[in-house]
Amino acid sequence: MTTPTTAQPVNETGNIIESLTASLSKKIPERIVHANGTGALGYFVGKYTSAGLFTKMGVEVPVMARFSTTVLETGSSDGVEDMRGFAVKFYTQDGNYDLLMLNIKAFNIRDPILFPSIGRSRMRHPETFVLDPDTYWDFTSLRPEVTFGTLLSFSDAGRMKNYREMKGFALNTFKWTGGQCGESVFVRYHMLPDDVQEPVSTSPSSCPYEDPDHFRKDLYHSIKSSRFPTWTLNIQIMTPSTSSTCTFDPFDPTKIWPEKEFPLIPVGTMTLNQNPSNFAEQIEKVAFHPGNLIPGVALSPDRVLHGRIFAYSVAQRHRLGRDFNKIPVNCPLHRNEKTEIFSNRFNQVKYFPSSFNGISSHNGNRNGNEGGDIVTSDTVTRPDRGQEDNYRQIDDYWRGEMSPEERVRTVKAIAKSLAMAKPEIRERSFERNWDPINKELSEMLRKEIEILNEMKCKL
Repeated sequence: MTTPTTAQPVNETGNIIESLTASLSKKIPERIVHANGTGALGYFVGKYTSAGLFTKMGVEVPVMARFSTTVLETGSSDGVEDMRGFAVKFYTQDGNYDLLMLNIKAFNIRDPILFPSIGRSRMRHPETFVLDPDTYWDFTSLRPEVTFGTLLSFSDAGRMKNYREMKGFALNTFKWTGGQCGESVFVRYHMLPDDVQEPVSTSPSSCPYEDPDHFRKDLYHSIKSSRFPTWTLNIQIMTPSTSSTCTFDPFDPTKIWPEKEFPLIPVGTMTLNQNPSNFAEQIEKVAFHPGNLIPGVALSPDRVLHGRIFAYSVAQRHRLGRDFNKIPVNCPLHRNEKTEIFSNRFNQVKYFPSSFNGISSHNGNRNGNEGGDIVTSDTVTRPDRGQEDNYRQIDDYWRGEMSPEERVRTVKAIAKSLAMAKPEIRERSFERNWDPINKELSEMLRKEIEILNEMKCKL
């Protein structure tokens, strides 16, 4: 390679090679889920039990928080209808403690083997590269345990105006050891904003986020103008004896712990008061991991939690390299999916169960191995025995937690999405997701879809 004026080899300068290398290799692979996000820094002040994070009253623990959508890629709109991720890294004197949360109380799956499938069913279709309501509702209708999380996603809990008012629920169950009474207990975390949250209307004309970057701009400018957002961290406590006699599985993340039986206990407050000075280094390279625990906090028998620990380790090493824990933002105080060799059979999304490509729970491939997802052990899976009650808590939530106005808003949001699915998928969704909950919800949803279809025919 030579320059036209001097015929001097460009390599002799060395600068162009270094510049091109740095430019072409500086971008890291984006997260498989929760790719589109933002974040901020701050501090946590806690109290409670033996975990160093909560014991010393008034001591400020530095934190890093990241907020995100779930499905779409980096650069997509902040305002899409989607579950939100809310992750916090606590830099304690005993090491880093990571708390990974969503903005809804119930998770979508109880079997960790379904992680890849639920993600694929909700992401862009490999043939059209657009979001496909058929794959979304096909998977949902084939896995009834997804229903509660789906309802919450379309309810007021799933919509928000900004990240400052976002709620966070850890969903997985953890164990606190060596507490003030010397007894170990099981806990669930709720990070609740101190600002009053008002629901966002389902009308597009009233949405506050016509700007695709509205959420990240709102958080940034709020902190820059010293309007620091704050949250209160609450826990629910369950004793081991109660967990063994509970009417539901307390280690199933598709179930909630009723607050009447397990009231919220505040354990500290979090304040975000500093914007990142280097977004790529502090936000994009932060690596959260549910296995980052501190003395006083341990794992529970939650199978999904154990599955996440393995999955997050693999994902972070792929994205950031094997030494991701040495990146400054991931250091404690004291120290695009890879290409598969299998063909994309029938141009279909590869998830399990599916009614499109012959892999369902009724005809063989129980482990969802299509596409090379080989499973040889049952130690981190929860077989679906067909005995779990997937609907009672949803009915209780519908009748006891949702106002008539929120019920209407939620039904309208579900109908808008479900109406776009194929008729046979829609009917299966009613049969397996909505009819078993209660007659009121099912009839409201059917009527709303009929209205939408009538409007569509008139166009």
